[in-house]
Amino acid sequence: MDLFRANNCTYFARICFSKDLKNRGFPFDFKISLFTKYRLEATKHHLTTSLAVLQHIDRINETINPVEFKLSLNKRINELRE
Repeated sequence: MDLFRANNCTYFARICFSKDLKNRGFPFDFKISLFTKYRLEATKHHLTTSLAVLQHIDRINETINPVEFKLSLNKRINELRE
């Protein structure tokens, strides 16, 4: 889990998937915009976002494909942003 700043100074959370999941077709990593240019605020958002994503990753089983996972994860992230 990384917190990084893009060229436009907006902070992002970056979570890498395990090798096992990558072999099943999941992406190498998942980047989520934190919609802020201030590090302190980004750090707070990073903690809550990363926790939600990791909980979502823990629920992956053999029947979930990468497309379904991405759709449900995007829905969860949008809920956090509201």
